[in-house]
This record gives sequence, C-alpha cells and structure tokens, in this order.
Amino acid sequence: MALKADGTVTMWGVDSNQPPGLTSVSKISAGLGDWYLALTSASQPKVVIVSVTPSTRTAGVGSRADFIVSATGVAPLSYQWYFGPDPIPGATNQSLTLDDVQLAQSGNYSVVVTNAQGSATSQPVTLNVIPSIGIETVPALTLNGALGSTYRIDYINAAGPTNAWAQLATVTLTNLHQFYFDLSAIGQPARFYRIVPVP
Repeated sequence: MALKADGTVTMWGVDSNQPPGLTSVSKISAGLGDWYLALTSASQPKVVIVSVTPSTRTAGVGSRADFIVSATGVAPLSYQWYFGPDPIPGATNQSLTLDDVQLAQSGNYSVVVTNAQGSATSQPVTLNVIPSIGIETVPALTLNGALGSTYRIDYINAAGPTNAWAQLATVTLTNLHQFYFDLSAIGQPARFYRIVPVP
C-alpha cells in the first residue's frame, strides 16, 4: 500500500516492485508477508516557527534594534522579514538588525520562513522607537573680578606643549562671579585653562 500526495492509497501485489507512476516514495516493511507502506516526500513536516525574540523592543532614536527567529523544518530554510505588510529589502537572514532607528520605524515586524514543503509566518513583534536625550558634560569656568573687567580665556590640552595655549574666548564681566561654559570641549581631550586680563 502507498499513501500518495493527493491523499489516496494505492495497493499492489505481493512483490516488492513499485507500481508505475508512483515516484518520490520510500517503502517501509510493515507486518508479516509482502506488505509495504510508502510515504510520499510531501508528508515531511513543514516549517514551524518556534519563536521570535524579543517579542517587544523599545529603542531610542539613533540606537540599534535586533530580532531573531527560531524555526524548525526540513533544511534549507529561507527567511523574509516584513515591516507591517511590506517586505524589508535585503532582510533575508535568521536575524534582523536595524541600525540608527528612527521614529518612523516604530511598528510591527514579522518574518516568513520557507522551505520546500511550505512556509510559516511569525506572530508580529513590536518595536517602539522613542526620542533619545544626549547628555554631555562640559567644563564650567568661574570668572571672579570687577564689573566691566575683560578677560581672555585660553586653553591647552593636558598633553600639549606648555607654549601651545590657544585663545578660547574674550569675556567682559557683567557680574562679580560669572560662569563661562566651554561647549567646544565636548569630545575633546582634557584641557587646562588660564585667564588673562585684557587691558
């Protein structure tokens, strides 16, 4: 006996020869005598998606978000990721990496995994992209002097030669104690400062 792909059963005689037209089968001896069972290749299990992780992800603007799918089935497996109903160009790996995410990328993502027997679509996973805040620290210089006094602020990198002072700003005091913030120091090496009176 043989179970064919269309669900019908074919029977033949007591010999072990396959009947004509029955292809892609394997004969397995069952019971006593010359009885055989044939299973077609179409009866192999289809692809099954086990999970996509994480199921929900929150990321700040400009950061990176990653998803990965776990699936089982007869190899080879192929992958296609979707953002909403639209396929993502080039997103054909087991994992999905989104660099420099933006607010417009918030939404549902899914993946279709396919093999020769069929395909399966994952449950959607959600990416929430939220605004991010950049926090930088900058040097705050306190200038003490008489009202109306003018000072030149110079700086030098901590590792620089002692005669390599560079002018940063010229400040006229409007308070006895006045702050100056060196915004140009962001991302720079450590600095030393000096205050020079301007006549």
